[in-house]
Amino acid sequence: MSSKWRRFEVLLPLQFNDGRDVPTDWLSTAVFEIVDRFGAASYDGTVLLWNLAQRQPRAKLAGHQDWAFGVRYSPDGDTLVSTSGDGVRLWDRATGRLLWHSASQRNVSTALWLSPTEFATASADSSIAIWNTSHHESLATLWTSFTREAEAHREQVAE
Repeated sequence: MSSKWRRFEVLLPLQFNDGRDVPTDWLSTAVFEIVDRFGAASYDGTVLLWNLAQRQPRAKLAGHQDWAFGVRYSPDGDTLVSTSGDGVRLWDRATGRLLWHSASQRNVSTALWLSPTEFATASADSSIAIWNTSHHESLATLWTSFTREAEAHREQVAE
């Protein structure tokens, strides 16, 4: 493991600015890329960006109207994507400014960066969308096919 990476457990407990510990059941997804970048998606629809040296949040990104399921930093660290039941949001990491939001794919569980300007997202409806950071609509949507039994389960989960 590179010296720029640390194990998450070493960073706990995380605290709010008022000194309260962040409850572990509050976090939906936590991701850290390199030592100075850590983001956490939460069930209240926000994404918190953390100052790891101080173990406190440095910015709260609000806007999702549903649970925030995931957050991923771009490879260059300049932007991050958050995923939620209400769609996909792209943020400027330095300012915390929302760059764009799209609800064209719903119940989005996770994102994967393909390059500094392109990423893919996966949804509970079994779709995979490909995005470019300069567009708020997906460039392509891929669909998986399932057996009837798996399809019935997928439809139940997507509801």
